[in-house]
Amino acid sequence: MKVCKYCHTECDETTKKCPSCGSNDFNHKCANCGTEHSSAFCPNCGIKFDAKKHVCPTCGNSFYTNVCPTCGYTIKKSTFKENSSSNTMSSTVYISTKPKKKKNIWITILLWLFFFPIMAFVAIWKSKMSQKTKIILTAIFAVVFIVMGLGGSNDNETTTNTNKTEQNTTDISISQNNSSQIQIETENEAETAPSYIYFPSDNIVNNFFINYNEIATIKIPTEMIEQGNIKTKALVYGEGFNIEVINSQQGTLSVSIGSNPESEDTTMFEIFRDCVKAKTVITDDEIKEVWDYLHESGYMVEGYEYKGITITYVPSVELSWGVNDPRIDLLF
Repeated sequence: MKVCKYCHTECDETTKKCPSCGSNDFNHKCANCGTEHSSAFCPNCGIKFDAKKHVCPTCGNSFYTNVCPTCGYTIKKSTFKENSSSNTMSSTVYISTKPKKKKNIWITILLWLFFFPIMAFVAIWKSKMSQKTKIILTAIFAVVFIVMGLGGSNDNETTTNTNKTEQNTTDISISQNNSSQIQIETENEAETAPSYIYFPSDNIVNNFFINYNEIATIKIPTEMIEQGNIKTKALVYGEGFNIEVINSQQGTLSVSIGSNPESEDTTMFEIFRDCVKAKTVITDDEIKEVWDYLHESGYMVEGYEYKGITITYVPSVELSWGVNDPRIDLLF
């Protein structure tokens, strides 16, 4: 929820202009305690301006923090990465080569040593052969069965070792292929990646901050940049100033610069100058000429066109509830 700075009409976060007075200058209204403020966090209760309401599954109470104030239930946050469609998406596939099930060697040995020999010996000794012949045949069959049983055991072990060798060879081959693929993807990403990441969720907004910080007097470090309620919206809150950068995804970039009245001719002017120079080829004298034009009437200037930039200026004026902060909107 946000509130118009001029008429205090409550509006939805997606509202661009106040439906009552037409202003596009808003304050945040804390959803938790109702305090109006212009910073990212409520000065009264500390809740972020775009915090979502939670409903406690234990007691049903509604709250905006991570802990229910009624029963103490704690919300466990899950982390995830969101890839934009413009970024390269890759996944690693793990191939599992399942080894063949090892046969029970002892069952084979027991069959050869007991079941088959017993049947053969019974057949020999029930025959009408001589005693000497029966003994010789029994000895021969005993040796054959023992050798075959041990041979089956060795074959199983050999097959198992062969399967293990093939599996290891396959794993090494897969590892080498994955390493080559990862190296190629890393090289491709290195060729296309921006020189520095200020705003990872949108490349256009990120490139704006790169160009701005290369020439700016007042630098904007990464830790000062927050993501807004959409992934193409960046918010900056500095000492005595604030900046909002939005990629409309329709070929335009919107930059809104605000400051307190005392910093308008210093901090706000420097940020305005460097934002324009980050997007347009323009001289300092031309920028100063535009700045003077915006301020000479003392009134709001809306839709002023200069070198392909649409500029709206909202001056600081005395209102019934106090003095509003000045703001300049740039549409590139």
